[in-house]
Amino acid sequence: MNLEEFTEERVIEEANKILYLYTLKHVIRYGQTRKENDYTESVGEHIFGMHILADYFRPLEDPDNKLDMTKVYQLITWHELDEIETGDIPANYKTEADRAYATKIIPEIINKIPDSLQNIAQAMSDEYESAKTPEAKYVKAIDKIEPLIHSFDIRGKIVQQELKHTMKKSIAVKEKHIKDFPFIKHFSDTLHKVMEEKGYFYQET
Repeated sequence: MNLEEFTEERVIEEANKILYLYTLKHVIRYGQTRKENDYTESVGEHIFGMHILADYFRPLEDPDNKLDMTKVYQLITWHELDEIETGDIPANYKTEADRAYATKIIPEIINKIPDSLQNIAQAMSDEYESAKTPEAKYVKAIDKIEPLIHSFDIRGKIVQQELKHTMKKSIAVKEKHIKDFPFIKHFSDTLHKVMEEKGYFYQET
C-alpha cells in the first residue's frame, strides 16, 4: 500500500475505525459503570491500544515481515513497568529526574513480581529503554502515536485543554521516535493538522 493512498480523509476514516475498537477501553466489566463523559485511561488500556496499533501499522511499515511480532507484543506488554510505582506522567511534563527515578525503580519492581516473570520483564524493559532493536524502535513509535489517536475524540479534546497540551509540545515528544516510520509519521502529521484546525490543542497566549 502506498503512502499517497492515505489522504487526509482516509486517515480520519481509519482513525475513527480504530477508535471504534478502542470502545473496549471503556466497556467496564463485572456490571460496573464509568460515566459516559469520563475519558480517563489506565496504563493497561493504553497498552491494549498499542497492541491494536502494532497490528494495524505492521503491514504498512513492515511489508516484508521482518519484525519479530512476538517480541513486539512482549515489549508492549512490559514497557510501562516503572509506572506501577511512578504512576503516569504526561510526556511533556516529565523531567530528567522523573526519568532517572523510573530507571532506578525497575529492579525493585521486578523483585516484587513472580519469579517466572522476572527474566522477561527485565529483558523487555532493558530492550525498550535502549531502543536499539528494530522491534523496540517500532514499539517506541507506536507508544507515541497511540495517545494521539486516543485523543481524537471530543472527550480527548477536553483532556488536551485541561493538560494545556499544545500542538508544538505534542509533536516534540513524538518526532524523534516516529520519523523513521513513514505511515506512523503521516498519521501523526495529519491528525495534528486536523486536531489543530478543530481546536483540540491548547493555545498559549
